[in-house]
Amino acid sequence: MKIKPLGQSASVQIELSAKNSISSHLAVPVLQRQLGEKPDIKAGNVEIRIGTRPTVRDLGSLYQATGRAIPAEMQDLFTGFKVLLLTHSVGVLREPGNKDIKSLEFEVSFPGPPRITIIDLFPSSKFVQNAGATLGTDFNVEAGVGLNGRLSTPPQITELLSQVDDMALDGKLNCKLQLTNKAGFVAKFSYSVLTPLIQAVGVGDMYSHWVMDKKIGPMVGDFIFSQTILAPKNSSGRKFKVRVSASLTTYSLLLDKWKSRWIEADYSLPKSQTG
Repeated sequence: MKIKPLGQSASVQIELSAKNSISSHLAVPVLQRQLGEKPDIKAGNVEIRIGTRPTVRDLGSLYQATGRAIPAEMQDLFTGFKVLLLTHSVGVLREPGNKDIKSLEFEVSFPGPPRITIIDLFPSSKFVQNAGATLGTDFNVEAGVGLNGRLSTPPQITELLSQVDDMALDGKLNCKLQLTNKAGFVAKFSYSVLTPLIQAVGVGDMYSHWVMDKKIGPMVGDFIFSQTILAPKNSSGRKFKVRVSASLTTYSLLLDKWKSRWIEADYSLPKSQTG
């Protein structure tokens, strides 16, 4: 509170901020509530934020939810491990200004022990090529999710169940998992991708890395990165590290690369999937 003298009288100036609100979180923009109050990269008119609580699904539990038992040939795998699908998010905001985003990179690093092994990554070039995507257009990519965590270009899954497991963040992302009765498959996984120029590495490792380039149009919005992992059977959650990088141009000429610090993230399985 400040008091300003005005001749023989005085006025009282009261300064209010989000911390003075009864429900302070309502004063924070939705994007910031999801991905952190401060951007992980702030460069002029560009802000980038990483989600630190990815969506997690236990593929074994989802498979059994359709009334099927784990196949005999996979009993050993599911006796000692869980196969999980993690879905990460990165939000990119660009206000009017002189900086543009040319490429975005996202990294995930799992510590050990116990060891986490990455089974597959999505999206990657093989799924984008199958979608027939072209430069300058947004498009949907799909993958058949196998019980063993392998992702494949979607087969003709016609016996989809009516149950749809909505994986949208705050209801605004076109990202869903449709369970299926098809033998060996858990679901059909799909979401929207902003660019077909994608590289992804990390299968069989504890570290994964995506690189996304966009030659035409703005590279802004919500970016989704998914991976299937092999985790210890008794694990109900895990801490790990994430990092984002961006190549930015100034006035479409000067190229510079910005990189966030490593940020701690974690996932936690619902109690119904922690058996």
